Amino acid sequence: MNHAVRLHAPMSASRIPRIMSCPASYKLENMMPEEPSSPAAARGTYIHELAEKILRANGISAAFYDENAEDLDIAMDYVEYIHELSKGAKKCLYEYNVNKGLQSINPNLGGTADAVIIKDKELHVVDLKTGRVPVSVENNLQLMTYALGVALQLNAPDDIEVHLHIWQPNNVSSWNWGDWIDLIAFKGQLEQAAIDAEKEDAPTNPSNDNCKYCKAKPICPALKATVQDAARSDFFQSVQEKLEAKKPQELPKITPEDLELAELALAYSEAVKEAAKLQIKSLEEIPGWTLKPGRKMIVFTDSAKAEEALSSMDDAWTLKTASQIAKLGLVPELITEKFSEPSLARVK
Repeated sequence: MNHAVRLHAPMSASRIPRIMSCPASYKLENMMPEEPSSPAAARGTYIHELAEKILRANGISAAFYDENAEDLDIAMDYVEYIHELSKGAKKCLYEYNVNKGLQSINPNLGGTADAVIIKDKELHVVDLKTGRVPVSVENNLQLMTYALGVALQLNAPDDIEVHLHIWQPNNVSSWNWGDWIDLIAFKGQLEQAAIDAEKEDAPTNPSNDNCKYCKAKPICPALKATVQDAARSDFFQSVQEKLEAKKPQELPKITPEDLELAELALAYSEAVKEAAKLQIKSLEEIPGWTLKPGRKMIVFTDSAKAEEALSSMDDAWTLKTASQIAKLGLVPELITEKFSEPSLARVK
């Protein structure tokens, strides 16, 4: 399965944690253009595809050894975990689409579980995550959504036992979620969340967790109001006055809440600037602002090849930078120009 081009349901399982916590984010995100995949996301997609190939082939051929060694190691470690968990299983499903089950709750719901393993009355749902920051499996709404979709789609028995697992390169965790009673309780929560998300007056809930990966940061009125209120707060005014009076010893103490607000304001600021760059790049003016061209840089096309080519020239290689090497006229075929990203600037 080509994961990069796979169609996602409007309310995909990966969006459920944010939709349940901030229902208004659903419609706001749908107003935003698609974002290009980040290198980390592209790598995660690639590892998922590689692991699926290995699982479906029930082994690996020599062709797999041409892949990136670290990515292959991660995929193989995950596959080994799945094989161990699958011992004695009646059914193993990989990259299993659960749209049918979830759409029986709401037509916009959907998702694809990385691995589904059925042992007698046990249902095991596994999520492969390639990031290094540990993700908790307990009460993980994304995984719970997959499990509910699987149970509904496969007509799970009344005595089902649901087990959830998250596999990461440095963190493997499992949680015995519960039974049909727990599934039905969550079904009610998910159904209500889907209804709330489609309301015109859906509630908003700006927070660092909710806003971190939300595409709607630049246009979210609640986030904007939160940042504006923070900037107008007595705390901010007090800090400004005491700094101007040169009395830093009287500054109010910074609290964890202050830092949370600062992080939220920074995320909003960066999102608005990125959206402004996109707008100007698409030839839509923003009065008083323009894009300043990025800085020209001299770089190696391949650092490893450059180091190898210059290894016998001690005096040259001590210069290190491509710009310094270029001035000597050495290895021109391994040196090129590139420009940094343009930056926003006020029109003078």
